Amino acid sequence: MSRSPTLMGIAILILPLAGCDYFRPFEKVCEQRLAPSSVSVTGEPVTYESDFNQSITQLSAKGAASTGRMVLGLVESKLGGSIEFSAKGIVKPLSGRYCMRPALNVKLAFRPMKLYVASDYAQGSCEFDITMAHEQKHIAVYQKFLEEMATDVGRELGEKLGDNIQYFDSAAAGEAGMRESAAKILKPYLDRGMEEVAKRQAGVDTPEEYFRLESFQSRCTPH
Repeated sequence: MSRSPTLMGIAILILPLAGCDYFRPFEKVCEQRLAPSSVSVTGEPVTYESDFNQSITQLSAKGAASTGRMVLGLVESKLGGSIEFSAKGIVKPLSGRYCMRPALNVKLAFRPMKLYVASDYAQGSCEFDITMAHEQKHIAVYQKFLEEMATDVGRELGEKLGDNIQYFDSAAAGEAGMRESAAKILKPYLDRGMEEVAKRQAGVDTPEEYFRLESFQSRCTPH
């Protein structure tokens, strides 16, 4: 499941005009005084809560029961993103016209994330350790996907927002415009992200991996 981007920390600051700026074309003032655009996109380190209280039957009902396999472990999560702005713009006196270059920090995260290992296996047991090691492979897939997604989002934001100066009728319109532009770019990534990461997770749960796990599990000493 994905979530719409959260727009937060809006801080569009207004640079004061110097005395000589009042007599110069507004566009020239914006070109010379606005700082370059800055776009930062990061994938936050994956963290998770553990739950070892669900039985194999409960996890099988919660997980991919359609495969006909018992689910011994499971990882669940949601994909979300937040966008913080810190643009410094300039307002033209009297008219209120506003200019700015984009300045934003985007954070992507799988949160909340929960890792389950069936309560049928005591913590520290052979079966528990084998299952946990397998689930850690899924955790690694989430982290790698997030890092690659951050690169892709950063590239597209840079290409579409660029370093061009943007003009609005007012500072409020500038804030609303940046909200809309950034969210429009980020939302499709969030919408399709869970589907794409699920395909990668399927690459972990291969028949060969299941065979390997079952072979290791069969060697565990019965408790």
